[in-house]
Amino acid sequence: MNLFKNDKKININTKYSPQLDHIRALAAFMVFVWHFIHFKDFHRTAPDIFLFPISILTEGHTGVVLFMTLSGYLFSKIFENKKIIFKYFYLNRLLRLIPLLVIIILVNLILSNELNLLKFFKIFIRGFHDNWRYGAWSVSVEFKYYYLLPLILFFLNKNKKYLFLIIIFSIILNIFIFLKNYKLQHYAYFSIIGHLNEFLLGMLSYRYRNYIKKSKKKLLFTSLFFLIFYYNFEKNGGFYDSKKDSAIWIILPSIQGFFYAFLICFYDNNNFYFLKTKKSFFLAKIGLFSYSIYLWHFIFVFEMPKLIDNYIIKLDNLYLTLIVSLPCFILITLLSAISYYILEKPWLKLRKRYVI
Repeated sequence: MNLFKNDKKININTKYSPQLDHIRALAAFMVFVWHFIHFKDFHRTAPDIFLFPISILTEGHTGVVLFMTLSGYLFSKIFENKKIIFKYFYLNRLLRLIPLLVIIILVNLILSNELNLLKFFKIFIRGFHDNWRYGAWSVSVEFKYYYLLPLILFFLNKNKKYLFLIIIFSIILNIFIFLKNYKLQHYAYFSIIGHLNEFLLGMLSYRYRNYIKKSKKKLLFTSLFFLIFYYNFEKNGGFYDSKKDSAIWIILPSIQGFFYAFLICFYDNNNFYFLKTKKSFFLAKIGLFSYSIYLWHFIFVFEMPKLIDNYIIKLDNLYLTLIVSLPCFILITLLSAISYYILEKPWLKLRKRYVI
């Protein structure tokens, strides 16, 4: 346990919450599983009735939405009734995200025999205004949220109802894109246009925490609705086989953001016996390593099931593949733990307090 004893000290701007690391672990696992089952189209052959409870894994791209909604919730939690020193905020985000990202870009360039300084700098600089490659596109989207954050906080602090107006405006913008060029899925999934509402709903959920934390029945109802909705989304083609001009992408980001914001806020603002157990401790560690998991897994996850299928056991059905994904996820987590302590944590010690 000595390896972990000082990890909480890196949370210099807010009180540590293991619940939020649990959420990060779940999001990382969802994304990992989704990529792990890419090598076969299992959803085409699996019985529909069994897909209902696991659609959030077989359509695990929704884990990215969970990460983004969590970011909105966390920053709303940190910033409420505080003065913000934005130069330190941006410094901290650079120290948190960029060192490992640089390593990932370099490793991918080496593996593809494309390493040269000019190409590296082009890829690196491009991500601040477009999207980074190698599975890091969502980090680019997150940075665009940071660009908008001062303006968002201005409206939120004036009146939190203004954020509802921005959410409505974002949905209207999605409708406009849908009517104009029918490439809505790309904007809804790979850009801030689609993901903005997820950040905003996360922020709003913290402001309504006193209502949400008492809403156990509403959470159960919302969870059931979301699972049914996502089952139908997958049944109708999901991410890859639904029509790229499908109108579902107008509301899909907001539906996901609403559910995840409700879930995050409820879980973070209630005390559960589970939080005192060793299982909670180790799940929180997975969440602590989630950024490394997210970036490193993209290098290995598409080859792992192929190797297992060729040399160990035939992965000829979805359910066996889901079971096998768990030990593979643990292997990536162990790699990511090493990555965290060597490549991430030293930079985190340089961060400054940005709220007063």
